[in-house]
Amino acid sequence: MKISELTNAEILFLYYRQTKFVEIHDSLVYDLKHGIHNPLISDSFLDLNKLINNPHIAMIRSINDKLQPIVELIEESFPDMRAEALALVDNPLNLEDDSEEEDL
Repeated sequence: MKISELTNAEILFLYYRQTKFVEIHDSLVYDLKHGIHNPLISDSFLDLNKLINNPHIAMIRSINDKLQPIVELIEESFPDMRAEALALVDNPLNLEDDSEEEDL
């Protein structure tokens, strides 16, 4: 399979899903550096260097760097696709938003 076989929606989804993963990672690194308790960090996992130098995160950053110009072109051509991709990333179980019902 070539990247050209991915749809625009799939490229945006992958890019933003990976971006969210990196943001969570960076938040964990920040918390560890500043001694902030984070429930996602096990007390036994205190090796900051391993977390910072995680090859998984390095690979995601490399892929996203290559995808970024493609994502920008897609978003310029199809502005609504960004919101659709982010909605999928932010709601992976496709749960309905009950916030309006709760306000009643």
